[in-house]
Amino acid sequence: MSHSRIWFWNELGKSLQFACLLILFSCTTLSWADADEIAEDLQLELQRLQHQIDELKAASVVPAGDSSIIPAGASQYICTPDKSCGELDPAKPPYPTTKITGFFQADAVWFDQSPANQFAVGGGVPAMGDVQDGADFRRTRLAAVGKVWENIDYMIEFDFAFPGRPSFMDVWLDINDVDGANNLRIGQFRTPFGMDGQTSVKELTFMERALPAAFLPFRQIGAMYYGTNEDDSA
Repeated sequence: MSHSRIWFWNELGKSLQFACLLILFSCTTLSWADADEIAEDLQLELQRLQHQIDELKAASVVPAGDSSIIPAGASQYICTPDKSCGELDPAKPPYPTTKITGFFQADAVWFDQSPANQFAVGGGVPAMGDVQDGADFRRTRLAAVGKVWENIDYMIEFDFAFPGRPSFMDVWLDINDVDGANNLRIGQFRTPFGMDGQTSVKELTFMERALPAAFLPFRQIGAMYYGTNEDDSA
């Protein structure tokens, strides 16, 4: 092989080596450029997300003393990022409360009479002395009880067993803790006189109260101040 050919192949090998190095450098440079571009995109995305987080935090914080944002009764309002406090409906207040309650007591009787008894009761006419069996409602109560405020209770009770129309039973308003542990009741209620009169009809042994209850003042309209002393001893 001649000297010129050897020189040619040597130069060609050097050129190929240089070309390979150039291609490798170009690929490395391109990869670094792509990595820089991706890192820049990620940085921009993080900045955008941080900006959104800052906006949400700012929207959830109400400036102190800004009455144009917080309406009256602000303690009943809830602020969210997508709505200002003034755009929200106020939270439902805890008062007044109402609970419907009631009960009924039915009474039924059966009579077994001899002919002599029918004759005596009927005044000599047995047909008139035949006492009929029957059933009826002795008491039919419907009531609403609850609170008007934290320390104010109420009760409205009707009885539908009386003939003609419903009758008022207990209709009162209680103001609790007026003076320490003492309360004030205004309306119609059972007067605090006699144990029998203060016992609920739901707790009676029999359907009717004892005979002395007829002499009690029982339910009256008025006001009553009641309670206990500080140590509940009286």
